[in-house]
Amino acid sequence: ERSWRREKRSNPAIAPSPSRGNARVAFTMAREARVRISVIDVLGRCAALLVDEPLPAGRHEAVWEAAGGRAPAPAGLYFVRFEWPGGSATRRLALTQ
Repeated sequence: ERSWRREKRSNPAIAPSPSRGNARVAFTMAREARVRISVIDVLGRCAALLVDEPLPAGRHEAVWEAAGGRAPAPAGLYFVRFEWPGGSATRRLALTQ
């Protein structure tokens, strides 16, 4: 059995960064698996949970609507944490006003 990390998949990409509002997280899954994508602030708190479910193989996108909702996220540095079976990746995201 091949390791999940060695299977062909793209690293998660975030655009735009820096962002003034919505940020898009794009990624490709080599096979079906449970994926969790969360946005973490610099204090380690979960600012948003974007995905927490099994996804089929293929290209996917998740959007963080940082400027939307009742309480927009404050400007600052955030980390987008991408977790899948057997691995994880973290990307920085700067949010400006």
